[in-house]
Amino acid sequence: MGLHKTKCLMLTALGRSIPCNPGQCGEEAMNRWKSARGCRYPTRWANWTGAVAIVTLAAVGLSHAGEPEAKLWSRVPLNELAERHVIAVEGGLGMFCAAPEAIKDRWSKNGIQRQEEEGSRLWGEADPSVVRRKDGTYLQFFNEGGFLAQARAGNPAGSGNRGGAPIQPKGSDRLGEVRVEFTKSEYRAAPSKAAGYFKTGQNADLMLSGIDFNNTGGPLLFNHPSGLASDGECLLVCDRNNNRVLIWKTAPAKNTPPDLVLGQPDFTSNNPGTGRHQLNWPTNVTITPDGRQIAVADTQNDRILVWNAFPTKNSPSADVVLELNRLGTGANALEPNGKPRPGGGMRLGWPWGVWTDGKRFAAVATHGRSVLIWNTIPTKDNQKPDLVLTPPQAGTLRNITSNGTFFALSDHNYGTESRPATMVWRTFPTQAAQPPDFVWREWLKGTLTTDGQLLLGGMRRLFLWKSPPRDAETNPDVVLQPTGYRNGDGPDIVIAAGQMYACNYNGNNVLAWNRVPTRHDEPPDFAIGSDHPEQDTLKENFFITNPVVATDGKSLFVSSDFDRTLLVWRKLPDQSGAKPDVVYSLPEGAWDNALFDQTLVLAGQHTIYLWKKLPLDGQKPDLVFQGGIGSVRFRGLTGVALDDRYLYVADRDANRIYIWKGIPAWNDEPAFTLEVQRPGRLSSDGKYLAVAPFEGPDVSLYRVAELKDRSTPIRLGGPGRFNLPGKCIVAHARLIVADTNNHRVHVWNKIEDAISGRLADAVLG
Repeated sequence: MGLHKTKCLMLTALGRSIPCNPGQCGEEAMNRWKSARGCRYPTRWANWTGAVAIVTLAAVGLSHAGEPEAKLWSRVPLNELAERHVIAVEGGLGMFCAAPEAIKDRWSKNGIQRQEEEGSRLWGEADPSVVRRKDGTYLQFFNEGGFLAQARAGNPAGSGNRGGAPIQPKGSDRLGEVRVEFTKSEYRAAPSKAAGYFKTGQNADLMLSGIDFNNTGGPLLFNHPSGLASDGECLLVCDRNNNRVLIWKTAPAKNTPPDLVLGQPDFTSNNPGTGRHQLNWPTNVTITPDGRQIAVADTQNDRILVWNAFPTKNSPSADVVLELNRLGTGANALEPNGKPRPGGGMRLGWPWGVWTDGKRFAAVATHGRSVLIWNTIPTKDNQKPDLVLTPPQAGTLRNITSNGTFFALSDHNYGTESRPATMVWRTFPTQAAQPPDFVWREWLKGTLTTDGQLLLGGMRRLFLWKSPPRDAETNPDVVLQPTGYRNGDGPDIVIAAGQMYACNYNGNNVLAWNRVPTRHDEPPDFAIGSDHPEQDTLKENFFITNPVVATDGKSLFVSSDFDRTLLVWRKLPDQSGAKPDVVYSLPEGAWDNALFDQTLVLAGQHTIYLWKKLPLDGQKPDLVFQGGIGSVRFRGLTGVALDDRYLYVADRDANRIYIWKGIPAWNDEPAFTLEVQRPGRLSSDGKYLAVAPFEGPDVSLYRVAELKDRSTPIRLGGPGRFNLPGKCIVAHARLIVADTNNHRVHVWNKIEDAISGRLADAVLG
C-alpha cells in the first residue's frame, strides 16, 4: 500500500498535468476549504466560475492491498476531463465536476452506497468532500446550512463507519445503466379514433397519476404530506394533494387510520373546494397548546382558516376566514424607516406557513414576501394583522418554527443567490423590516419541545439540538438520515404522546420514533401512511411528479424529471389509474420529451436520451448524449423538440436553444443558436417552434423556415393572461398552452388566431 507523497497533480480539461504546491494539499488544504465553506480554492488548482458546481466525488488515497497505484488512477474516467477536474492530494483523490446530478448512484461514500442522497448537492459548493487520512480514517466535510462543517472518521451522520475500504466508483460509466421494468398491466384501451375539438369547460375522461377522480385511495394513502401539528397528544397531518387535513385524537403508535378529516366529507373524497368547510392544497396546520383552536394555510384558496373548537365530526366549517388579498400588501409596502409607503407594495397571497402559541398568531404570505403577525388569534373574518414582517433578502417564504421567543422562517429562494435558507431571530421579531440574527443555508422546519430541545426537518436529514443554537456554526447534537427520508416542500417535526414524528414529503409518509433519538443511527420505529418506513407508495401507485406527456395517437409516454422515469403505455388507456406497461428508470431525469414519427427523445439536466424506434418493449435508448454535443456543453437542459428538419434543445442555465439539422453525431455543431433567457419546454410541428418559459408569463413562437442565429420570436401572453405557462404545444396547426398557475389550458384551433391576439377557442380547467 502506498501514498501519493511527492506532489499534487491537477489534470486539466486540456489533458495537461500541472504541478501544484504540496503545501496546499491534504488536510491543510481541506481545512482551509472548510473554513471558506467551499467557495474559494487556491488559484493554482483551478479557475472556477460561479456557474460551476464543485463536488468532491471520491477519495481513494490508499491503494487496495496488492493493487498498484496506477490502477487507482485508471478508475477515474479521464476521457471526460472537459467536465471533470481530478486532484491528487496527500491522502486521496478529489474529483470536481460541473454536474452534481450526474453522479447519482455511481459513487459510494465510506463504503456505503447512497441511493437518494447524491444528485442534490448545492450548486457552487463542495458537498461533501472526503479525504482519507494517513491513519486510515476519513475526514469528511459538509456544507449543511452552515453547520456540520466536518465529520471525522468518515462519519457524515454518525453512521459508525470508521475507515474501511477506500471509496471507489460503482461502475465504469458516469451515468450508469438505464433500468427497465415490466408491470404486466391490464387496462382497457381507448377507441382507435377520436375526432372533434375541445370545448370550454369540457370534463376529462380519465386520470392517471392517481387512483381516480375524487378518490384518495383511503385514509392511509397520502399524496405528499406537507405539514404536522400537535398539542402534545393529538396529531394533525396536512395531506396536501388530497386537499385534506387528517386528525388522530391520540397520536398513533403504529400505522392506524385517522379519526377525523378537515376539508373532506370522508376519507375517500379529495375534490378541492372554496367553502368554509373545504380546502384546496393545504400546506401547513397549527394547533394551540391547549388543543382548542386549529388553523390551516389553505394555499390555493389564498386564505387562512381558523376553527375555534377541536372538531367532533368530519369537514366542519371554519369559524374565521382570513383572505390574504384583503389584508393589505407585503414586500415593498414600507419605507426604509418602516412607515407605510403610499400605494403599498406586493399583493399578499399564497399562504404557506401558519403558526400560533395560543397567544400570538402568524401566517406566511409567499406572494408579498411577508409574515403577517397578530398579537392575538384573529376572532373575525379578514382581521388586519398587527405587524407585517418583510425580512431583507426574503425570496419565497415558506414555514415558521417558533415557541414564542425563538423564531425561524424558511425561504425557498433566499437572497441574491435564490437558494433555500432559514432565517433565525433569537427573539420574536417586533419590527417590520427586522433582519434575522443568523441564517442557515437550508430549508428547515420543526418544533421546540417543552424541555427546550430544537428539532428541525431538512431536505435530506433531521437535526436535533439540546437547546436552540445562537449562531449558524453551532452543530446539532444529533443528525439523522433515515433510509427512505426524501423531503421536498414539507419538512417538519412534532412531538406527540412522547413520540417524534417527521413529515416525509417525497417519501409520502410520516416517520415515527417512539422517543426523541439520542444517537445518529437510530432508525424510525414505524411509519404512518406506509407499512414500513422505507415503502414508497408514490412509486407503487404510479403517482407521477412533474409529468410530461407524449403520444403518437396509439401509445402513451410520460417522463418525469423528479422521479427520473419514463413510463410507457403500449396502448392509450381508457380507464383511470391504469398502470404503465413499461417503466424506465433513468440516471438523470428528463425535464421534457418529444415524439416525431417513430423517434422519441428525452432531455434533462446534462443528458439527452434518444430512441429511433418507439420503446414499447423495453428497448434501451439508441443514443445517449451526456454532457454535450460537439463544442456545446450542457449546463441545465429544460426543453427538447423534434421535427422533420431539426432537433431543438433548450438549456436554461446557458440561456440558449441549440438547433441541429436532423439527429446529430457526437461531434456535430448546431446549425443555429437562439439566445433565450431561461428557456423551458419546447414543441415543434415543423412550421413553428414553441418555447415555454422556465419562469415568466409569456410563450414565444419562432417560424421554423426563418430560423437563424438570434432570430426574433413572436411573443404571446404576458402578465394577467398567463401565469407560468409550463408547456406549449404546436400540433396540427393548433396551439395549446398549459397555464400552470392559473390552473387552466388554453386551446387555439389555429395558431394564427393566437398570433393575431384572438382569445382561445376553448379553455379547460
